[in-house]
Amino acid sequence: MKVKRTVAMMVILVGLFCVFAPAANAVPGWYVCTIDMTNMQDGYLWLAVTHATTTPAFTNKYVLVNPTYRKEIMAIALTAMASNMQLSVYFDPAASPYPITNAVQLAAQ
Repeated sequence: MKVKRTVAMMVILVGLFCVFAPAANAVPGWYVCTIDMTNMQDGYLWLAVTHATTTPAFTNKYVLVNPTYRKEIMAIALTAMASNMQLSVYFDPAASPYPITNAVQLAAQ
Protein backbone atom coordinates (compact mmCIF):
# COMPACT_ATOMS: atom_id res chain seq x y z
CA MET A 1 0.00 0.00 0.00
CA LYS A 2 2.86 2.38 0.84
CA VAL A 3 4.52 1.71 -2.54
CA LYS A 4 1.31 2.52 -4.45
CA ARG A 5 0.91 5.76 -2.53
CA THR A 6 4.54 6.75 -3.18
CA VAL A 7 4.27 5.99 -6.90
CA ALA A 8 1.00 7.91 -7.16
CA MET A 9 2.54 10.91 -5.39
CA MET A 10 5.56 10.85 -7.73
CA VAL A 11 3.31 10.75 -10.80
CA ILE A 12 1.31 13.71 -9.50
CA LEU A 13 4.44 15.73 -8.70
CA VAL A 14 6.02 15.07 -12.10
CA GLY A 15 2.74 16.01 -13.79
CA LEU A 16 2.51 19.27 -11.85
CA PHE A 17 6.11 20.12 -12.67
CA CYS A 18 5.48 19.53 -16.38
CA VAL A 19 2.42 21.77 -16.34
CA PHE A 20 3.78 24.62 -14.20
CA ALA A 21 7.50 24.57 -15.02
CA PRO A 22 8.79 27.91 -16.38
CA ALA A 23 10.17 28.05 -19.89
CA ALA A 24 13.85 27.12 -20.01
CA ASN A 25 14.73 30.32 -21.82
CA ALA A 26 12.78 32.60 -19.48
CA VAL A 27 15.39 34.24 -17.24
CA PRO A 28 15.46 37.68 -15.59
CA GLY A 29 16.47 40.38 -18.05
CA TRP A 30 15.35 42.82 -20.73
CA TYR A 31 12.68 41.52 -23.10
CA VAL A 32 11.46 43.31 -26.22
CA CYS A 33 7.68 42.94 -26.08
CA THR A 34 4.50 43.97 -27.77
CA ILE A 35 1.90 45.38 -25.41
CA ASP A 36 -1.33 43.41 -25.48
CA MET A 37 -3.10 45.46 -22.82
CA THR A 38 -2.67 47.95 -19.99
CA ASN A 39 -4.92 47.91 -16.95
CA MET A 40 -5.16 50.06 -13.84
CA GLN A 41 -6.92 48.26 -11.00
CA ASP A 42 -7.03 49.17 -7.30
CA GLY A 43 -4.13 51.56 -7.78
CA TYR A 44 -1.94 48.97 -9.50
CA LEU A 45 -0.80 49.14 -13.12
CA TRP A 46 -0.72 45.88 -15.06
CA LEU A 47 0.83 45.28 -18.45
CA ALA A 48 0.01 42.26 -20.59
CA VAL A 49 3.02 41.67 -22.83
CA THR A 50 4.16 39.15 -25.44
CA HIS A 51 7.82 38.44 -26.14
CA ALA A 52 8.50 39.75 -29.65
CA THR A 53 10.63 36.97 -31.14
CA THR A 54 10.02 34.05 -33.48
CA THR A 55 10.10 31.66 -30.49
CA PRO A 56 8.65 33.71 -27.62
CA ALA A 57 9.58 32.87 -24.04
CA PHE A 58 6.08 34.00 -23.01
CA THR A 59 2.83 35.23 -24.53
CA ASN A 60 0.20 37.49 -22.97
CA LYS A 61 2.19 37.59 -19.70
CA TYR A 62 0.78 39.86 -17.00
CA VAL A 63 3.43 42.07 -15.40
CA LEU A 64 2.78 44.18 -12.31
CA VAL A 65 4.40 47.62 -12.35
CA ASN A 66 6.09 48.84 -9.18
CA PRO A 67 3.66 51.47 -7.77
CA THR A 68 6.52 53.94 -7.27
CA TYR A 69 6.95 54.19 -11.06
CA ARG A 70 3.40 53.57 -12.29
CA LYS A 71 2.79 57.06 -13.76
CA GLU A 72 6.09 57.08 -15.65
CA ILE A 73 5.70 53.54 -16.93
CA MET A 74 2.06 54.15 -17.87
CA ALA A 75 3.16 57.13 -19.99
CA ILE A 76 5.82 55.04 -21.74
CA ALA A 77 3.45 52.10 -22.28
CA LEU A 78 0.69 54.29 -23.71
CA THR A 79 3.21 56.03 -25.97
CA ALA A 80 4.34 52.64 -27.26
CA MET A 81 0.77 51.52 -27.86
CA ALA A 82 -0.27 54.75 -29.60
CA SER A 83 2.87 54.73 -31.78
CA ASN A 84 2.65 51.01 -32.57
CA MET A 85 6.10 50.52 -31.03
CA GLN A 86 7.53 47.72 -28.97
CA LEU A 87 8.56 48.04 -25.36
CA SER A 88 11.68 46.71 -23.64
CA VAL A 89 10.69 45.47 -20.19
CA TYR A 90 13.04 44.29 -17.43
CA PHE A 91 11.55 41.47 -15.35
CA ASP A 92 11.71 37.77 -14.50
CA PRO A 93 9.07 35.92 -16.57
CA ALA A 94 9.34 32.90 -14.28
CA ALA A 95 8.41 34.89 -11.16
CA SER A 96 5.21 33.69 -9.60
CA PRO A 97 2.39 34.53 -9.51
CA TYR A 98 3.13 37.80 -11.35
CA PRO A 99 6.52 39.34 -12.12
CA ILE A 100 7.15 42.95 -11.06
CA THR A 101 8.97 45.48 -13.20
CA ASN A 102 10.71 48.71 -12.27
CA ALA A 103 12.08 49.57 -15.70
CA VAL A 104 10.76 49.87 -19.24
CA GLN A 105 11.93 51.70 -22.34
CA LEU A 106 10.76 52.15 -25.89
CA ALA A 107 12.47 49.58 -28.08
CA ALA A 108 14.45 50.78 -31.08
CA GLN A 109 12.97 49.59 -34.36
